[in-house]
Amino acid sequence: MPSGDEHENIFEKMRNHEARDIINESLKFRWRHTTLTSDYEDLKHIHEQDVQHTTERTEQLELQGYVFEVERRLHHYLSGLYTLLQQQLTLQNGVGQSFGDDLQNVKNEYMGKESSRTVLGLRHYVQHENVLRLHAQSSRLSRSRSLVVLVDELHREGEDRDFDQHFGHIEKPYFDPVEWVIKNRSDVEEFFEDTIDIMEKRNEEELGELHQLGERADELHEDLRDELEQR
Repeated sequence: MPSGDEHENIFEKMRNHEARDIINESLKFRWRHTTLTSDYEDLKHIHEQDVQHTTERTEQLELQGYVFEVERRLHHYLSGLYTLLQQQLTLQNGVGQSFGDDLQNVKNEYMGKESSRTVLGLRHYVQHENVLRLHAQSSRLSRSRSLVVLVDELHREGEDRDFDQHFGHIEKPYFDPVEWVIKNRSDVEEFFEDTIDIMEKRNEEELGELHQLGERADELHEDLRDELEQR
C-alpha cells in the first residue's frame, strides 16, 4: 500500500511545480484565441450578409440596425485582439522569463505587418475616442455595399504621432475596416501558433516532469482504491 508521505510528496511537488504556471497561462492564451476566433466568425458573417441595394442606402442600413451591429461586433473583435496580445505579454513577463525575447520577437513580427498596423490602429482609436464612426458606401455599378471609415476622421484628439504608422499606407480617403480584419486573420493565426510553439518547446522538460508526476499520482490513486476494495 502506498504511504501517506509519498502521496503528500507527489501532490506537493505537483502544486509547486513551475510547469503549472506555464500550463495555466497557456490555457488562458488558448482560451483568448478561441473567443477571438468566435468574434471573428461573427464579424465576418454579418459582413458577408446581402443587404438590398437602394438609392436610400444609408437610411436603409441605419433602419435595419446593420451599421450598429457591425460596429458592435467590430469593437468586440478589436477588444479581443488587444486582450490576446496582452495575454502573450503576460507569458513574456511571467512564466516566460527565460524565453521572453523569443516571444517578443513573435509579437514584433506580427505588429510589423501592414494589416496588423491598420487593425491595431483602429483599436487604439476606439480606446481613446470610444466610437469608430462607420459610413455606408454603395456602388451602383457593381451593386455592392460596404461600411467604411474615413481616414481623416481617424486623427485622434491632441498629438497623434502614431497616425502615419497605422494609416500612412492607406492610399484612398476611406477603407473598409472589416476587410482589413479579414486580411489580418492569417497573421493572427501565425502569431498564436508561433507563441504556443515556443512555449511548448522551451518548456518541454518541465512539462514532461509534471506529466510524469501526474501519472505517478494516478498510480497512487489506483493502488489506494484497490487496497480499499480488498478490505
